[in-house]
Amino acid sequence: MIATFALLTQTASNLPSDASALERSISALESRISALDSKAESLANSSAGWEPWAWVFTALVVVGILMELWVIWDEHSEDMETWAETFFGIHRTLRPPTRRLVVEYFSVVLVAGGIIGELGISIKIASVNGQLRGVDAQLRSKNAELRAASDRLVALLNQEVEAEHSARVKIEGRVAWRRLSREQQSVIADHLKQFPVMRVGITFLAGNDEAAQFADDIAAASHGAGWNRYKLEPFNIFGGFGGGVYPLHPSTGVNVSTTGEKGRGASEAIQHDLCSMGFDTAITPKPPPGGPNPNIDVEVLVVARPMAPQGTTKLAINAKKKACTGSE
Repeated sequence: MIATFALLTQTASNLPSDASALERSISALESRISALDSKAESLANSSAGWEPWAWVFTALVVVGILMELWVIWDEHSEDMETWAETFFGIHRTLRPPTRRLVVEYFSVVLVAGGIIGELGISIKIASVNGQLRGVDAQLRSKNAELRAASDRLVALLNQEVEAEHSARVKIEGRVAWRRLSREQQSVIADHLKQFPVMRVGITFLAGNDEAAQFADDIAAASHGAGWNRYKLEPFNIFGGFGGGVYPLHPSTGVNVSTTGEKGRGASEAIQHDLCSMGFDTAITPKPPPGGPNPNIDVEVLVVARPMAPQGTTKLAINAKKKACTGSE
């Protein structure tokens, strides 16, 4: 467990000051836990050293009791002998045997010594066990603190990872090219099929590869709807079509316009679908006569990519998606 948190500490070396404080706290807790582990091991070894003595003193008690039993048996034998001599009229005065006295005293000493030794050993072992319980309580407390500190450190690590991921997503969202996936193209095509076959002109800002790629994706969606595409060509912002100046409102994103009432609903559908997918799209005024081919029903002009996030990144950032009506 200590090795695990040491690895966490090393991994979190680049976290802010709060993480550094947690690292120091975890290091101190690890040192304290290591010291408590050593103390618990020492106490356990000390208790193990006293335990054999308990058997020794118990054996003394057993020997003492056996000697007491022998004394009782010997006294009973002497009493029976005295009774028999008295019964048959023999009267003798016997000298008390010294060996019995010695055995009786020695047995009492053994029993007393064994009981005192057992009591002392029990007190010593109880003391060691009490200290072990105290150390165990401290270990549990320090482990709980260590788990809490590690949880906070892991939370900070996760926050750091999430912050880096969020920053990376934001950066990517500002530079990633606008693209329509095949599924998105299919969705747009299905929506456009409700309209009669339209003639659509799709143009893009000259010299802008990103705009050209996105225009190609939109063209693929219109082709899936069965629309007639007039052409896919670049547009010069300075010269326009036929040398005229073409109004760009707005100058970024996608501008959708129509040359008449026939394509109005279709234009609004394209604008709504692109907007719903997270792309800045606007309905622009009717193009001037000097602009694109007036025979087309719907014109889609893809200009420069907005600086703001686009596509799924934009939808993820905006918790509540704006209603896609009119311009963004």
